[in-house]
Amino acid sequence: MRTGSALTWHDGGSTAVVPHGTVLSVDLTKVPGRNDVREIGVRFEPAAGAHRGSAVHIDDVELI
Repeated sequence: MRTGSALTWHDGGSTAVVPHGTVLSVDLTKVPGRNDVREIGVRFEPAAGAHRGSAVHIDDVELI
């Protein structure tokens, strides 16, 4: 996510995705400037040895 007027990126770490679904969450408690979040991004990278043609399905997005 990016925060503040300087648009500083903060890495939330990685989460392994399993075939039957994975819930991703972002803990903002340790992010400086979390009251001024400008962007949130998620990058999907193939696992080592993964084959082309994978798909990502997003069922729900919720900000709480």
